Amino acid sequence: GAANPRAGGRGLGGRGGASGAGAGPGPGRRGAQERTGGEARRGEARPGRGPYPGPGPGRRHDPQPVPDQRVGGHLPGKALEERRQPLRLRLLLRGAGEGLGGGERAAGDPHAAPLPAQRLPPQDLLRGRHPERGAAPLRHRVPAPRRRHLPGSTNVGDQLPTGQLSVVPWRRTGVKYTNNEAYFDVIEEIDAIIDKSGSTITAEIQGVIDACVKLTGMPDLTLSFMNPRLLDDVSFHPCVRFKRWESERILSFIPPDGNFRLLSYHVSAQNLVAIPVYVKHNISFRDSSSLGRFEITVGPKQTMGKTIEGVMVTSQMPKGVLNMSLTPSQGTHIFDPVTKLLSWDVGKINPQKLPSLKGSMNLQAGTSKPDENPTINLQFKIQQLAISGLKVNRLDMYGEKYKPFKGIKYMTKAGKFQVRT
Repeated sequence: GAANPRAGGRGLGGRGGASGAGAGPGPGRRGAQERTGGEARRGEARPGRGPYPGPGPGRRHDPQPVPDQRVGGHLPGKALEERRQPLRLRLLLRGAGEGLGGGERAAGDPHAAPLPAQRLPPQDLLRGRHPERGAAPLRHRVPAPRRRHLPGSTNVGDQLPTGQLSVVPWRRTGVKYTNNEAYFDVIEEIDAIIDKSGSTITAEIQGVIDACVKLTGMPDLTLSFMNPRLLDDVSFHPCVRFKRWESERILSFIPPDGNFRLLSYHVSAQNLVAIPVYVKHNISFRDSSSLGRFEITVGPKQTMGKTIEGVMVTSQMPKGVLNMSLTPSQGTHIFDPVTKLLSWDVGKINPQKLPSLKGSMNLQAGTSKPDENPTINLQFKIQQLAISGLKVNRLDMYGEKYKPFKGIKYMTKAGKFQVRT
């Protein structure tokens, strides 16, 4: 029987179904012939260019994109680009495009006008509703974006950690100790140069006061000295109230918790610097002789009855000295013939029996007398003595009701202490 022309036309204009291919003459068959002729002409070769791809094998790939049979008529290049995109991003873009009125084309006709798309209320679009899937939100398939830093916002918390809220920046609140104690160490370092006759060429003192405070609560301390006027070039910890020091020469402060340096000072007036040790020396070199004489003695001076300990004597001998034959009254000594350095570890000085080092030096034959005699360097320390005469008068505490244990310690040690011979 005769086929329905409309049915045949619909079959050829669609996906090329089997029903359309078997139809009789009519508009549908004519449309098939025209489309087949177009495909044949499309496969013919052109001058200067290769043939377009056809259904047969051996044809080169067509550089012009051919519409595929998918809904929407996507091109192969766009299809490849879609495949490269992540699945979640494709779902989001496709859903957003359809929801905003992009629409779909009629199935089977890539040239047809887009059908009106289903439009959603703005609130549904913002919630991620898909026009076809109803209430299925897209946010379940697309990861949520990262939080952005909004203008006026801050990353600082609204609350400080417990125990950090304090009016005094160098001391935390809530400090508690079973034993409340405060220790202060007055340490002075003396630098001096003594000439051959024993006179002082230059002398100065560098001093510091180190503290170790372990007190409960928020104590307010006051430290006074017996002779504060001798301090010069004073540098304070930020906790010290400088105005009160200027007016009264009293250290008033709320101490930090634990160890800290309260102040450092300088004493440069030579009349205020006492030299705590002396050195007697007899070092001689003879012309046209291979022998020399070496003798030194160390003793206390203006130590207020305190013991000098940790005494170490070093001297750089001339290059012409080959060896030294010495005998110490106490301690040990060593001479390095390569570096020409003599070291004598004295230890403590006993005022009743002063330590001495005596002997001879073997000189290189034919060497002349050295232009200068060697310099003697001393290292020592004296416990419970501030060589400048600085003394703490009293330490008072305010703001707390308990009675702390208070301790003061003094020490003097040598810095650059030289004796010229």
